[in-house]
Amino acid sequence: MNKKILIAIAIIIMLFSTAAFAQTSQSLTLKSGFNFVSFTTSLSLTPTQFKALNSSIEDVYLFSAAAGSFLSVKDGTLTSLAAGKGYIVKNSSGSEISVTIPGSVISSIGNITLKTGFNLVGFSKVPASLTFKTIMETYSMIKGIYKWSPMAGSFIQVVRSTDGTVTLLDATDPTFKAGESYFFNLTSDTSINYDGTSIVVGATAVNPNAAPATIGGTLNSAAGMAELGISYQATGEEFDVTLVDYDGNAIPSISLEAGETNPKTVKDGDSYSFKTKDFTKSYKVIAKSKTTTNKMLSTFVGKVKENETVQQRDVTPIATAMSLIYADPSKEAATYKQEEQTKKQDQTFMKKLAPMVADLETKRSASLSNVDFSNPAKLEQAYKDAILGSNNPQEIAKIKDGLDAVIGKLEEQLSVLEKLKDALTLVATSGRRQNESYVRESKTKIKSLLTAEAADPLKDTTNKQVYKEAKISYGLVCCDLGDIFKNNLSSTTASGAPNMMAAYQAMDGVLDAQAKAEYEEGYNAVKDLTYDETDKTKGLDEAGMAAILKNASELAKEDSAKLDEAKKKADVLISEMENDGKSQIDLPTGESLPKDKILEEKGDALINGGRPTEAVDIFEDIEEPRVKNFGLGRAYLQLNDLEFAYKNLKDSVKDIAKSSNGFESRMNVEAQFGKINEALFAFAAVLDKLKNGTETDVMQIKSKLQSEEQLEGSADQILDDPNVTLRKLIRDMKPTTSFFEIGKKFADGQTGFGGQFVDLTQETDTLKKAFQSASKLMFKANQYIDKARNAATETERKKFIYEGKTSGTLDAPAADTAFKYLTDAEAAFNAILANTAVTGVMKGDAHYHLGLAFMAHYRGYKVLNIENNELLSKAKEVFLNIQSSIYDPEYAHLQFAITQMIKTMENFENEAAGVVVDDDSIYKAAEKILERAESLYFDGQSTVATTEFDRAFAKFDESYKSTDTKITAKMKEAALYYSGYCLFYKFKLMAMPDDTVKVKVLERLKLFKLKFPKSEFLNAAADMINDVTSNVSTLGPIDASMAKPGPEFGKAVSIMEKLRLFYRNNYSTTEIETAFNQAKFIFETVAVQLTTDVKYIGTYSDPKFAEALKNFRAHAKFMLAILYMERFVMPSAKEVKYKNLALQYFNELVMNDYTQPFIPDVKNFIAQLKEEVNM
Repeated sequence: MNKKILIAIAIIIMLFSTAAFAQTSQSLTLKSGFNFVSFTTSLSLTPTQFKALNSSIEDVYLFSAAAGSFLSVKDGTLTSLAAGKGYIVKNSSGSEISVTIPGSVISSIGNITLKTGFNLVGFSKVPASLTFKTIMETYSMIKGIYKWSPMAGSFIQVVRSTDGTVTLLDATDPTFKAGESYFFNLTSDTSINYDGTSIVVGATAVNPNAAPATIGGTLNSAAGMAELGISYQATGEEFDVTLVDYDGNAIPSISLEAGETNPKTVKDGDSYSFKTKDFTKSYKVIAKSKTTTNKMLSTFVGKVKENETVQQRDVTPIATAMSLIYADPSKEAATYKQEEQTKKQDQTFMKKLAPMVADLETKRSASLSNVDFSNPAKLEQAYKDAILGSNNPQEIAKIKDGLDAVIGKLEEQLSVLEKLKDALTLVATSGRRQNESYVRESKTKIKSLLTAEAADPLKDTTNKQVYKEAKISYGLVCCDLGDIFKNNLSSTTASGAPNMMAAYQAMDGVLDAQAKAEYEEGYNAVKDLTYDETDKTKGLDEAGMAAILKNASELAKEDSAKLDEAKKKADVLISEMENDGKSQIDLPTGESLPKDKILEEKGDALINGGRPTEAVDIFEDIEEPRVKNFGLGRAYLQLNDLEFAYKNLKDSVKDIAKSSNGFESRMNVEAQFGKINEALFAFAAVLDKLKNGTETDVMQIKSKLQSEEQLEGSADQILDDPNVTLRKLIRDMKPTTSFFEIGKKFADGQTGFGGQFVDLTQETDTLKKAFQSASKLMFKANQYIDKARNAATETERKKFIYEGKTSGTLDAPAADTAFKYLTDAEAAFNAILANTAVTGVMKGDAHYHLGLAFMAHYRGYKVLNIENNELLSKAKEVFLNIQSSIYDPEYAHLQFAITQMIKTMENFENEAAGVVVDDDSIYKAAEKILERAESLYFDGQSTVATTEFDRAFAKFDESYKSTDTKITAKMKEAALYYSGYCLFYKFKLMAMPDDTVKVKVLERLKLFKLKFPKSEFLNAAADMINDVTSNVSTLGPIDASMAKPGPEFGKAVSIMEKLRLFYRNNYSTTEIETAFNQAKFIFETVAVQLTTDVKYIGTYSDPKFAEALKNFRAHAKFMLAILYMERFVMPSAKEVKYKNLALQYFNELVMNDYTQPFIPDVKNFIAQLKEEVNM
């Protein structure tokens, strides 16, 4: 639905569901319906008197921003009218009416208080002709301004987009007019004043009789650092010198001494002076050249007092660099001035500052000379972005910490902590972390620090934690350098590339050797670290996990174990954040990881690990669409799909590419999308290929995309837009990054695209190509299911899932739909599996992806509100088959993935059975805690996991016992089962066995069997009981000191679970018999044939486990008896021979193994079988 319609509806709903407050003035013309007005005279009428002026005035409303509701005359809540307020007057007649209100001339209104969110602002007078866009570009706290159009019955909207750009949604930029009122949407509490010569937002009321504070100094753009080789020539040019607050907003005339102007024109070398009466603000002085594009100098002043004189606030290159780093709104002017002098006198400090001072002009000329900035605040942000590499205060604080560490000391006098801070200054911002020179130098310094650890007498005391932080930092810095090498964007590898696509290698294949070495070095630096409570308080444990995640996600390209580790670390980090109520994980290097970035790393791990189809689900959980689209774009590049790579990469950068001020737009989104510079580079590479590639398939893709863009409208047209050039995209990037430095080599001297081209990396192996094609189909299907899930109507959902453009059906889906892609993918994966030439990992991956295809197919039906249990069973069968062969070479790399997928299938089965819960329910809280417990368990954090399993048990128990009617009988069944499940894992993870907990496990699971004898969880509960009551452990975690069964035994246990699926879904006798005989053979081999083969008995073959081997064989016979018992009980057609064999083995256990703890259960089974009770 159109945004303006939504807003109009919302306002009208509020008008008729809440009260309102109104006021009017002068001669008003009121259109039929709603009129947004303000009074231009000081009136004495009451709201009731005003309403009585014309019988067609149905009501008058005033919006209360504090309450978020309306006051009105009719409801009796609006009791007065006044100038300076906004009102809505409803004319109930079908025609225009006029009313005249007597009043006196208004001299001033004063400051009007505005609240965060929507405010209805009345303009009783307007000082100058100003448009909505002009005001919004001046004041960044305004998110939107809305003018009601009675004729259209909707709002004319001027809003700020997510990247900060002011956008005219209705292609109209209204002018403020006296007598009208408008909705303002604000990011924070502030005020508005229009008594002066302009409309001022954020002005503070000042005492006109106060003695002003004087701020003065000299503008000297030639003041360099001769002693460090930095010198400038005096230009004599003129500058606009502006007094601004800390946020860069120009100080309005009402806050200054009478007669003061702001800005002032000052010639280079001359002095300036301002007198202000607002003592609440922290000040800066920004000078912008009138002749040299975007040449800026500044100085930070700080907070001033009444009658204070703050001189020598010279505006110079040195002052500018220091202001960019050290500006602090809490600092008094005198304090900052003294601190600045101290720093300037320190040679070590100035040596560190020198490169930043030198960069002021070099970065301006290289990247800022052709950009238009909307105000001084944006220009200053651009300088921070270009010089420091970030606008993020947290990252800039890291630079400050490093610089402060060296003040008053020589290099050799620095402590270990100070050396670390100094090294981290080099990578403190996102721009620096993407710059090869900075990262290399930082790595060298940290490595030197760590090399000295062995000889440090304080390494185990004072400096212990510092060295740990240094190792984590080293791991992160190695990853940053690996990222640069990964994309072939180092100075050595990219310099000879013939074009953008050759330079940007995000293609499938082996990991760049240099990058791999860096990632391995970074991973190894952190992998063995342990953390005590002090470390955890500082967040080092989370930072360490983040370092492993970032390196492992890249190493997943060649090591499946690293893929699993990256996924585990991502899950634990997200769990930690949610548990602690954090919005992000802060790293020692200055980088922050919000949830979106962690999910992005997890998705990247799947892409790098050759499983891009699974990445779609991960990216679906990412809130920032740019991150999602860039990840998908990279995945399509790996699949050699130029069309979909272009579409997704385009969606991640489109508004920046189309913006006339792309540099500023890119700055505005960087906090939410840290990889925006890589995304711009990648998009430029793909666009370069499409615009100039001469291959037939590339030209066909280009033609198709051009046609689609023409239908979508000008906002989506990139390929035919002459303004979107290679040079433009490169100039939009952050200047401190290697992406900019390398890209500039391609862009210099060009106005568009061009050059010789390399092909995309094309797979030549027939089998690999077939697998890649099938994966591509899966990837597209998942994206379409995602789109369908977010579609507004059932018609749209059907279009994405199966109807398409040609009215496809569920059985015969149309082309370019999710189900068509899935049907083709399933056929392709089956063909790969049937091919005898397919062996090794590819066979395992094809089998696994077939299960994913069935699962995706099931999810597609779910979007249509259709429950297709047949597909669910097919998917589970595939995953159970893989689990039963998980130790085979083809499947070993999928061990963790299969565990997770079977858990996912279990969740789907719960939903299908009716376990659907509200987000705020007790049951949902229990699920979240269980999810955290399992994440910690999979990551090997047993102690913490034990605590979380206990917490989850308490919540599931509460849910089971709850009298809340929202908790259905099915949910209570699941709650009871999972409470036992949580106790089981708590018991298994305990360092020392606890019989009290063991008893609780058995009581809970037996209660479950008694209460719900026909539950689908019944067999799982029985397996846990058997495990706890046996001397042999085969489920869950197994203590390192205990013997472990061989892989064949694990295979038999998995086959038993598969058989239960077959029984429930009435599979054919042939399928059941095949699986049954496989499990029977394995159990008999252990229990009856008494094999000594390690693939069956595992480490029980060790003589030290001789007694344990006896218990293991008894356990195998117990499982064999259960296998026969279930074969008898579960199918509808019962065969007595299975009952008799079950009884035979149960009786043998009672006779020969009567000391086994499971014997009481055996006796119960014998009694049940004799009575032929169906369990």
